[in-house]
Amino acid sequence: MRTSRLAGAGLVLSIVLGLAACTGTAEPTPTPTTAPSDVTDITDQPGSVEGWVGALEDAKTTTCARDGGDWVAAGTVTNPLDEAQSYRLYVSAMFGGETRGLIQVDVPDVAGGESGQWRAAFPLQGDEFTCVLRVERFAPTH
Repeated sequence: MRTSRLAGAGLVLSIVLGLAACTGTAEPTPTPTTAPSDVTDITDQPGSVEGWVGALEDAKTTTCARDGGDWVAAGTVTNPLDEAQSYRLYVSAMFGGETRGLIQVDVPDVAGGESGQWRAAFPLQGDEFTCVLRVERFAPTH
């Protein structure tokens, strides 16, 4: 009698497990972590200005941090030449080795020996971004 009860219990357990497998109660599908959304706000391709030179050394980043709802990069460009120059900066917000945002900032007509301010605001979620610049200097076009 004891054997038949154990066999019956085993049969019931097999049916319950079989039904569970058929009803989709298997392992839940993992939810992917939310990555910051991408931002691209450029109007010109890098190197599209005639006569530009790389001028990363002219630029300084003073801010690369969260400011309210945006991630903000800001700084200055200093013109080392005697004549006025314009600057085009491509400011990237990097996350985990990937570009999550790219914004073009133009700083026109910086007088010789003077500095100009630049700022880029990224509507990105997260607090782990690194700011990277590409800087082009060129004679102003009027």
